[in-house]
Amino acid sequence: MLRGCHLCPLPPLKSLAVVLYGLQLIVGEPGSSHNKSYQLFSQTKGEMQEWTRVLQDAISYSFNFNTSRIYRKDSASEQWFQTNEQIGVGRFSKVYSGVDKRNDRPCAVKIVNKAALNDVEREMLRSEVSIVPNVHHPNIVQFTSVIQSAHYTYIISELVRGGELYSLIMRQTLAEDQAALVVYYLLEAIRYLHSCGIVHRDIKPENILVETATHGGEERIVNIKLIDFGLSRVVLPNQVLMEQCGTLAYVAPEVLLKHGYGKEVDLWSVGVVMHLMLRGRLPFDSRERNAIVDHTIYSDIDFSDPSWTQVSLSGKDPMSTCGIGKDLLRRLLEKNPSTRIKTDEALCHPWIVEHVKLKAMKGKAALYPQLSGEEKRRFEDMMAKAADRSPEKRGTRKLQTATQSVVAVK
Repeated sequence: MLRGCHLCPLPPLKSLAVVLYGLQLIVGEPGSSHNKSYQLFSQTKGEMQEWTRVLQDAISYSFNFNTSRIYRKDSASEQWFQTNEQIGVGRFSKVYSGVDKRNDRPCAVKIVNKAALNDVEREMLRSEVSIVPNVHHPNIVQFTSVIQSAHYTYIISELVRGGELYSLIMRQTLAEDQAALVVYYLLEAIRYLHSCGIVHRDIKPENILVETATHGGEERIVNIKLIDFGLSRVVLPNQVLMEQCGTLAYVAPEVLLKHGYGKEVDLWSVGVVMHLMLRGRLPFDSRERNAIVDHTIYSDIDFSDPSWTQVSLSGKDPMSTCGIGKDLLRRLLEKNPSTRIKTDEALCHPWIVEHVKLKAMKGKAALYPQLSGEEKRRFEDMMAKAADRSPEKRGTRKLQTATQSVVAVK
């Protein structure tokens, strides 16, 4: 494919003997100082139209459809889709709800102004349009087409009507089971991405779209979609990344320390999102950038606030300040990436099982017999470990040790 190129027609070149039909192939983005252009001419209009068709197909990005085109006059909206109200805006793009004219289905249309992009942003756009079309998961937004014109990139994707998770968090306090559902879906998406060798590197509530439904007058999350793969990278199994990127409040310590990092950074970001949903604030927040960096690298999570007593195992029986939910949070926000909880282990954590999997199966009795032997062993082991990590358990062990010491002295 001739990515990063676009076509412009040339007026017919008339000489004494013949008429030449021209086409200009421009390599590079509008506004770039590194553009190169090539002029192609043919003696017949039909031959030039055939060359145009072949080049259009080579430049176009179309993933689920057989037809694809490059539009010379930015008329894509007139031919492929209809845009309705604006539902999002970025520094160099706008997002609209719309209708795909090829199948009359609702869609989202992201329109990127190429001239407004710097070199880093162009690379982010290329990364996104090269990665997302190759991933297919119910918790990752699906592109249907990317259309290039001389001045704009049109990204057509499925329409998710609930908006950003961040906006929902600002509107209402999420129930614990809702937070668990979001974490579960994020972990499922991450497990899939990591199995494909993809690290997202920018997981945050603004990059999570929610599908909601109203139950009893309350807006409830029924699904999520992970978006924005501009910072994503495809990595080899043991490849170490060094580039510092992401949103500071959600970036893992190893990124800030410049020691190199891998897929574990996505698990840390999930932990930050989980903390925000449960507590209503970021775990290492500050008004000063340097303070955020220091807290992320060196500070522990503060569980002293009384609101943490409501983070429970079942939602009925409040746990201590080291309940099952807080155990998962602590393990996601483990400073050492080598000992940070793994995705498969997190998906089998008792907090996820209790709030998501058991409810989905209508009770523990329905679920437990269906667990494999390995899943049962892992579930029981983590239940025991979580209880063993609680302050009460540690206090009991210290008391037992002290008592034994006193007896020994006597």
